[in-house]
Amino acid sequence: MKKAMVIVLAIMLLIQVGDRALGADDQELRELRAQNRMLQENVTALRKEVDRLRAEIAALKAGGVVATTRADKAPVVGTPSSNSNTEDPTTTPAVRAAIGVSVFDITGEQLLEKVPAAGAPRPPRKGALVRRVSPGSPADRAGLKSFDLIVRIDVAQVTDGKTFSSACKNVLTVGKKCTIQVLRIVRLPGGKGQRWVSKGLVVTPAPWAEVKAAGEACPIKLIGALIAANTIGQPEAWLSVQNISTQDVVAFEVAIDCFDRFDRPVAGFLTKSNRVEGLSQKTIAPGKKGTGGWTLHGHDTTAKVVVTLLRVKLADGQEWTPKEGDIVSVSGESPK
Repeated sequence: MKKAMVIVLAIMLLIQVGDRALGADDQELRELRAQNRMLQENVTALRKEVDRLRAEIAALKAGGVVATTRADKAPVVGTPSSNSNTEDPTTTPAVRAAIGVSVFDITGEQLLEKVPAAGAPRPPRKGALVRRVSPGSPADRAGLKSFDLIVRIDVAQVTDGKTFSSACKNVLTVGKKCTIQVLRIVRLPGGKGQRWVSKGLVVTPAPWAEVKAAGEACPIKLIGALIAANTIGQPEAWLSVQNISTQDVVAFEVAIDCFDRFDRPVAGFLTKSNRVEGLSQKTIAPGKKGTGGWTLHGHDTTAKVVVTLLRVKLADGQEWTPKEGDIVSVSGESPK
């Protein structure tokens, strides 16, 4: 009897262990099935992404435009468009048009309040107030200036920065002329105050990359440098430049590094540095040449110089400085 009971208990124990093992196997099987589903979903998403990239490549080869979409949506392919002046997060135009203008980010109501508060007459209407015109840009060549009030681009009305961006996006096309209507403050004869006058300026938009490069370009060209002695025998550094921008250059700053005939730095007896900084405030008209001269006090043995351009200021208040890593310089020496 006892043996029978032992056998029964053993059989029951085996059944329980078997059930538990089967339960564990079922759980593992369910996990494997879930992982398999995830892998299948990933493969499907990757296939859709590959199809999207293939469609984009085909559209680019055909000269079209592909709208950037999520992997779970089909790509949208359209015809080339070049009338965007602002970044569009949903499309990548083949050619993006620009005129080289930035405006103040204020509403039309704020504009009507801030302009009189600054001492200028109240604008007769709302618009986008120009903050900066990039040198050499289409807007610069057309005559737009800082603090012009843009009220219309062709048929598109402009009342603030947002409508300006929208008008640029919907109206501007590379190479196609458009008329920008602006209001500009002018002084009345005899010092009798100021008033707003309306002007229509014809602008031909250019590719955005070209406008950007022109805005970053140095407005003056360094022609040459030399060392000459002044009347008391002190060395002077002379720099010849040319204004290659479309605006007057009203000032520029340079750094002059001094060396002797053996190319050794010539340190000043007070500064202990071989560098002298110079400032020229002579106005140079567009296309004209100019010079700057600086006495190298304390660097009496200087025979060679390297003149590096640090900053240029234009008539409308804009300033150019070299981008990080860029050096605009010229070398010169005294007659042997």
